[in-house]
Amino acid sequence: MNRKIALGVGCLAVAAVAAWMGYWYGYGARAAHLAASDDPADRLEAIRQLRGKGSALAERTLVTLADDPDPRVAAWAVRALAASPVDRRAELLGALLAGGRTPAIRAEAAQAVGKLPDTDVQILIDVLNNDSEEPAVRAGAARGLSHKKSLEALPTLVEKLNDPDQAVRLWSITAIHSTVVVRFPYQAEAPPAKRAEQISNIKRILKKHNLL
Repeated sequence: MNRKIALGVGCLAVAAVAAWMGYWYGYGARAAHLAASDDPADRLEAIRQLRGKGSALAERTLVTLADDPDPRVAAWAVRALAASPVDRRAELLGALLAGGRTPAIRAEAAQAVGKLPDTDVQILIDVLNNDSEEPAVRAGAARGLSHKKSLEALPTLVEKLNDPDQAVRLWSITAIHSTVVVRFPYQAEAPPAKRAEQISNIKRILKKHNLL
């Protein structure tokens, strides 16, 4: 009888250890511990471990790390959040894009939003259309639109070929190319007069094919 009791206790102990290991590694408890470290390398390792996990703990940890003071950690947290299977990732990324974060993180969020199949393209169009936005955020929105490949965004993207910021112009033409699968002669770094000529030609071709 004692042997049976001992065997039962042993089985319970093994099950408890297995459950603890599952929580520690499978649900992200170890990563959450690393995320609280003062060492950015540990926090980056936490993000690596959380990538692809859909637990509530993983979600909370990545959202917290998106506000990390180290720009690398914050950026990789946003990317991991975009790649995670959590149901609310579109909502969470939208909240990161909406405001209150640094331009760099909002730009990362804009790009990440563009990679999600179920997000409204108008969110990125509105950001790109807002000239008061930081250039980095507008560029992130244009980069996001390069993934969406939306004809609805074409008028805004063509307009932004004249944006004051070269990165915005570069990602706008990239988004146009990915959307219409045609490469237009255009140099984002060209002087205004040269760009005006190139943009006029782009508009003419798009209108000819009823895309503007």
